[in-house]
Amino acid sequence: MRRSLALLTLALPAALAGAQTPSAQPEQTPTLEQRLDASGEQAETMRTALPSFTCTMNGTSKVLRTQDGAVKKAVAFTGSIRSRRLPSGALEETHEFSTFNDKHVNPRATLPFFVENGFTRVLTYGDSSYQPCYEYTLDEQDSRRVNFTNGQPFNLACGNFPGTKGFFTFNDAGEVDHVERRIPAVEDPAWPVPFASVDLATVDLGGTPHRLASHMISERIRGKETLREDVRFTDCRLFTTSIRILPADAGTSSDSTATPPPQ
Repeated sequence: MRRSLALLTLALPAALAGAQTPSAQPEQTPTLEQRLDASGEQAETMRTALPSFTCTMNGTSKVLRTQDGAVKKAVAFTGSIRSRRLPSGALEETHEFSTFNDKHVNPRATLPFFVENGFTRVLTYGDSSYQPCYEYTLDEQDSRRVNFTNGQPFNLACGNFPGTKGFFTFNDAGEVDHVERRIPAVEDPAWPVPFASVDLATVDLGGTPHRLASHMISERIRGKETLREDVRFTDCRLFTTSIRILPADAGTSSDSTATPPPQ
């Protein structure tokens, strides 16, 4: 009897401890609304809080035969891309090429295909101000993927061209890490790029982490050809300008340079 009581006494604390320990709850899959809230917040941060910065770019610009993908022309390029925050609050994107096919750029040389003003607009399709223009669904096979279509009546300000479809995915931290979009191809330079695919990565800018495009692929149809750009962005850093203070009498010198306005 004493032996039974002793075993019961030992067993009770363990049973009580087990009863007091909450069972592990399964991780909740974010809802569509939570995913859209997250993408909206990240787009807002990029639009309003991203500082002026510059990145190195390395890429290729190709002309492919659409029928079989054969390469008709290819130019490897390097350079830099710069995004500057204007006094109005908008971001101005500019670029400068350094080499074409490992040679210094000839001022008259051009690339077969190059997309401008897309680097800092990669989260447009998740931006809360654009969300009313599209219809969104959680992917049935991948809970980290949100699909979108134009859905709503066409609105030029939204850019929800008929036939628009795409998706964006999230990493384990809940950050958008990939965006992909297609619209029907139209042979018109003013028509948006029919296909765009962008990877994003976290970059430290002055001690603050920001999400920026790290890899971008774009395509456009031209007759029986496909124009394709594939570019990677690295070594991103704050873009700053310096002002040289000249002597007071420097203004009288014929070869003096006017001090640039502060940025």
